[in-house]
Amino acid sequence: MAKLKTKNGRYDIMGLFKYGLDATLDSYTDRDLSNMNEALHQQNDTWQENMQAEQETLEGRVEELSLACEAMWGLVSTTLEMTDAQLSEAITALESSDKAKDSKEVTKPSICLVTPNQY
Repeated sequence: MAKLKTKNGRYDIMGLFKYGLDATLDSYTDRDLSNMNEALHQQNDTWQENMQAEQETLEGRVEELSLACEAMWGLVSTTLEMTDAQLSEAITALESSDKAKDSKEVTKPSICLVTPNQY
């Protein structure tokens, strides 16, 4: 049995933990441990599959929103005769006001690759 008390009379937490862990593991057979290991692997595989599906869903949604933004910008820039520079200024102003509110770092807007003639 592990030494459970230190010289000053306090319990050795790591010793208690190791003793408890050893006693717990000793009560399981190799087959029990193998079954638990397999169950953990199955849970991990399921979790990874769920995360992959969630990532694919989010990536698809980002693609849809990106396409919608490009289409809207094409219509707005043609109808209102706005330039990419004006859009960039509006985005920068919006991000600056948002940064003042939440103190988050902002990224520089990129130039839209869609030309008004595409719509």
